[in-house]
Amino acid sequence: MGKSAPLQLATHGLSGKDLAVLRSLLALYSDRVRCELYSQSDSSRADLHLIDVDDPLGRARWEALREQSKCIVLSRDAVETPLLLHKPLRGPALLAVLSQSALDCAQPSLETTQSMRVPLASHGRLLIDLLEAKVIDRPVCIVTPDPDDSLWIEPELGQYLVSAFLAHLRDFLRTPLSSGLMQPVSREQFRQQAQRVRPQTLMRLRWSSALACSDGRLFAGIDRAMPFRLTAWPDMEGHTPSFFRVAGLLLKRAVNFDEIVDLTGVDEATAANFVNACHRCGLIAQEIMPRRSVTSGFAFGGRDLVARLRQRLGL
Repeated sequence: MGKSAPLQLATHGLSGKDLAVLRSLLALYSDRVRCELYSQSDSSRADLHLIDVDDPLGRARWEALREQSKCIVLSRDAVETPLLLHKPLRGPALLAVLSQSALDCAQPSLETTQSMRVPLASHGRLLIDLLEAKVIDRPVCIVTPDPDDSLWIEPELGQYLVSAFLAHLRDFLRTPLSSGLMQPVSREQFRQQAQRVRPQTLMRLRWSSALACSDGRLFAGIDRAMPFRLTAWPDMEGHTPSFFRVAGLLLKRAVNFDEIVDLTGVDEATAANFVNACHRCGLIAQEIMPRRSVTSGFAFGGRDLVARLRQRLGL
């Protein structure tokens, strides 16, 4: 979190062994999230409470705090609570919860965050759908399968941040998002994160998301018999030779889908995935070819032939 204030974490009911593990993990991740520990007797300043509810005293403390304070529940069992860590304590899970909590605590007051809330319309929708509809209209942080590598999006700058290759996030990109995975962040937080992770264009994320959601069959809305072309080179991640062949062809001239397969030698599924992704990104233009009348062509050719014969005969 850069130079932001450390997260104030109070512990309740943890065993000596769990406390030792917690301190070791916090030291290990000190460069990613700063945290100060408080005991139960000095927990009034805490931003967050880590409570072992398997301990009777810890359970009682949780019941007393859960309505008014932000609590992380530690337990061997399934507990109905927003923030749950299963025993034994593990680094990635702890880091994910603390990182998100640090972001939450860094946000402005409730009144000023009303306009920063992620719209409910984002719940249960694919990322590509949100990008197309421009539902994400403010900086957000989305938790990925790797809790150490969240996806940050800044729509105004047209940028995203993530360390992993998008190809490795294919399953994540084609899975509907839950509202709990997406949290608003400030532009300053995005800027700080951009000092650690190289920014990429949002069009690359959109193209890769569209590609991940393609099932190898050409969209029904694309006429495979009608010629189409690329209006711009797609912002692709890495070098995929089959995609480069298709892109090169479609930039040179308009061809129909069957011609793409014949001229490039790629399989239909690969060609369909490429065309689908470009279509969803607005990079495909289908062309309606004017059909010449056979009759008019013949008549024109006939008149031209008669004219040449008359010229030769000196008529």
